[in-house]
Amino acid sequence: VVSVFGEKQSVVPPKWNTTNSTAAAAAAAAATTTSDRKPLSFYFVHTTDEASFGVGNVRAVESVFFHHPNAQVTIFHKDANFTLQPLKHIIDAGYTITLQHHQYLGALITSALESPSGVSTLNATLAHAFIAKIAEYEKTEFWYANEANFIRALIMYTRGGIYIDTDIIIVKPMDDLRNSVGLERPAHANNAVQIFDQYHSFTASLLNEMFASFSPKIWGHNGPKAVTRTLNKIVGCRGAFKNLNTTLSCPVNILPEVAFYPMRWNK
Repeated sequence: VVSVFGEKQSVVPPKWNTTNSTAAAAAAAAATTTSDRKPLSFYFVHTTDEASFGVGNVRAVESVFFHHPNAQVTIFHKDANFTLQPLKHIIDAGYTITLQHHQYLGALITSALESPSGVSTLNATLAHAFIAKIAEYEKTEFWYANEANFIRALIMYTRGGIYIDTDIIIVKPMDDLRNSVGLERPAHANNAVQIFDQYHSFTASLLNEMFASFSPKIWGHNGPKAVTRTLNKIVGCRGAFKNLNTTLSCPVNILPEVAFYPMRWNK
């Protein structure tokens, strides 16, 4: 596979069509124009070694800058030996990529509990109860995925920005999206792409749901299914799964399947 990625250029991306999304959140997204915003912050979480960061992962990062040349990308990894060598050609072309070797998950959660006053906060009792069991959960089969689910949720809560999985290729600019998730199939949201403001109420609710109902043995229970459960607990969001064009009091922009998941992962 040959990269067609070139030197950094200035481009003006087209607008994202939010017609088929929850109207209230779409209006909020349109309220802030691209020119008024800071460079977009994109986040990736990689959980395996550097050798596994292959061509598909590199193309995912390239796709961010192809559509958002001024973006700031941060890659989270807990292995101190992981480097940005696979992405050197992008950095050398003038794009901004930062590597963040993240802390032990319990420390990240503890830090998130120290959120400023006046924002949606995490439930300290639930959080500490979960932290006490992390050593036990680390021994379970799906911990690598569950840890990644928590880290991406914590990033969205404490930093805000855009999170995407390392195997997702962006094919359209995302500048006009705010506080958004997408449906993977009817009535089922996913967490592979998330766009949220810092300390958004939904990300706090999502983390509290994950603390309260964590299950180490059920695949997806603490990821996509947690996002879906949280949305269903928000009165204004329940109907959004059935009618994305209705004006609702849902604080989350729920996009149709075609937006983020136009094809199933196993197709």
